[in-house]
Amino acid sequence: MLFVSTSFLFIFLPGLLILTWFLKRRYFNTVLLMGSLFFYWVGNGFFLIIILYIGILLYFQIKYDYFSNKTTISLILAPLLWFKYSTFTVDMLSKIFDLNMNTYSGELPLGISFFTFQSIAYYIDTKKQGKNHLNSLSEIVLFLTFFPQLVAGPIIKSIDFKSNLIKRDRFKKDEMQYGILRIGYGLIKKLLFANSLSRLVDVQSQAFETEVSMLSAWIIVLAFTFQIYFDFSGYCDIAVGLGKLLGFNLPENFNFPYQAKSFSEFWKRWHITLSQFFRDYVYIPLGGNKNGILKTYRNLWITFLLTSLWHGANYNFILWGIIHGLFLSIEKIFSKSSLFSFVFRRRLTTFILVSVSWVPFRFSEFEHIGIILKSLFSFSFVNDYTMAFIVTEINLLTLIAFIAGILSVIINEKTIELFHNKLTTSELGYSIYIYSVLLVGLAGVFISEYYPFIYFRF
Repeated sequence: MLFVSTSFLFIFLPGLLILTWFLKRRYFNTVLLMGSLFFYWVGNGFFLIIILYIGILLYFQIKYDYFSNKTTISLILAPLLWFKYSTFTVDMLSKIFDLNMNTYSGELPLGISFFTFQSIAYYIDTKKQGKNHLNSLSEIVLFLTFFPQLVAGPIIKSIDFKSNLIKRDRFKKDEMQYGILRIGYGLIKKLLFANSLSRLVDVQSQAFETEVSMLSAWIIVLAFTFQIYFDFSGYCDIAVGLGKLLGFNLPENFNFPYQAKSFSEFWKRWHITLSQFFRDYVYIPLGGNKNGILKTYRNLWITFLLTSLWHGANYNFILWGIIHGLFLSIEKIFSKSSLFSFVFRRRLTTFILVSVSWVPFRFSEFEHIGIILKSLFSFSFVNDYTMAFIVTEINLLTLIAFIAGILSVIINEKTIELFHNKLTTSELGYSIYIYSVLLVGLAGVFISEYYPFIYFRF
């Protein structure tokens, strides 16, 4: 069941909201747990057993302390390692050793990376603090299956989840309105912007069979740059909005990332909770930047290697991680250089470099990556057969989406904040705006083609 499906928006969500509204005190947790389990079961069926396994493991381990910390974390990671990395690992080792092993090659359990990392964070935090904020097995399972953030985050802390779970002032008018507005924004970003841009990106399948001019290559790369932003940002908007409707304040996962003026700032703005997870549970435990410059760079590269592998068990993701690790290292080396800061610590420079770095993220074959990267800087504008395919996919909605993407780079975040503040000065005007945004987003459900969320594959 997808957030942008008619079954979710018009049946599941209204039904659950009605039940939780009438049972908001005594049976709220039970209804929310049943709804979250049902949500995951509809989309993944048998794989629900993985979440139940991790939930039971956490409950008994925290209560009785059967295993060591390393063993517990290994047991939590075991399903993720098997389903996501076993085939890649065996293929890699088979190039060195003569291996003949059966591995999993089917679809990934939905959200397995996110609920695994959330489980690890919960276990480590509980051990460090010496206090368990989740008092029962049902609360732990609800924490792992909470449907607004189950599939693609944000990764949340157990203490924040519990405080939202027990609060009494739920279903406040202003929070409900804001939740509806964020859902509307998310639907527009995903269905109208990301999905229309994906048509331009998909032209690459024909591009690899013809020559690609510099202009065509940049259109494809920028289309994906904006597509992945609107796709994941749209998901996170919907997640935050759904949380608000249920009385939960989920953390923001995006903060205008294409306005960053460096790669380090980009990672403070893009997929914020994932960046915080790797910082708190990988980079800092390795020593962070406290043990000399060589170990600092070692820790940085290990962190980004794991970040790249988290996104996918493939060599192209490793290359993507290497590019980001390289730029972050360069920024650290030349951090005190005024000339470097003048040239590279610029919004446009960072945006262009980030856009180019998306190439190995989007294309899995190194041959195809090479074709696109070469074409980006070829200064070739002849025999542009790819442009013919691009032109056939361009329509008014695609142009609007492209313009919206450009505005996400240009318009200052304070301008948007000021715009929203002015909207709230008139209650009637604000209400009209909210439901207009929602209606436009809902229209996308019926006119948009089906394209799954990009981060669902992770």
